[in-house]
Amino acid sequence: MEETKPATDGVMARLVNIDGKLPRLWKTTLVAIALLVAMYFMAPLLMGVIQHKVTLQVIAFVLGYFADRAIFHYARPHAVLQIYKENVERFLASNENLNVDALAHLASLRRSFDIACIRRAIIVAASIIGIALGA
Repeated sequence: MEETKPATDGVMARLVNIDGKLPRLWKTTLVAIALLVAMYFMAPLLMGVIQHKVTLQVIAFVLGYFADRAIFHYARPHAVLQIYKENVERFLASNENLNVDALAHLASLRRSFDIACIRRAIIVAASIIGIALGA
């Protein structure tokens, strides 16, 4: 495998990650930009409407995210995952065999993380759909 060298100058230096790789979803971003340019040439008068709709969707995403953080401040996904990792490390560091109760506790912590992620996705999606239908 060949190594990629980090970009050192220009616009690409700001777009490339520290390890020299392009950011995630860069192909999707290029497709979106290409479609936006194509739409500009097909219907340039609709660009204001598109900008308005995209702005509303971004605002809805941010509102949904912060609503989840405000309502469920005690069960943020990364905090639940950190508790799970700490418990796994603690159980692995102990030299005793894991019993059924310990494994059930670890599984319930992992489910809590999954539920926190799904909960956040549902709240953000509901916020976006609500704004999209109302505007």
